[in-house]
Amino acid sequence: MITVLASWEAVKNILTLILAFVFVLVLAYYGARFTAKYQGNMLSNRANIRITESFRVGGNKIIAIAKIGKSYYALGIGKDEINLIAKLDEAELIDFNNSNDSSNSSKLDFKSILANIKNKEEFKLEQDTQDEFFEESKDNIIK
Repeated sequence: MITVLASWEAVKNILTLILAFVFVLVLAYYGARFTAKYQGNMLSNRANIRITESFRVGGNKIIAIAKIGKSYYALGIGKDEINLIAKLDEAELIDFNNSNDSSNSSKLDFKSILANIKNKEEFKLEQDTQDEFFEESKDNIIK
């Protein structure tokens, strides 16, 4: 009788431990979501400083375009430093979201890129077939 009671106590302790673990995981999940939402709102509400675009150059080196006030700056960002590369005019920047230039939109359109690749593969296949035909014709003429 004592062993059955002891085994029920062990099961009860294990279930309590599992429930406590699940509670801590849920609490951590919602805490992280709240923190991320709070920090995201705090960062996006700043009107004077915005990173409009960034490009990773190497391991921990980034070139970024920052809008500070009404001016744009090209910044070199490294592990321990930020360097001003140049001050940019708004006219020098390309806005890909609002651009009416068809050459820019065609470069960024996945469908046209895929069609271009397919056309190149078909053209190469066609070239290979023609080359084989000419090789066979040349061999037949020589014989």
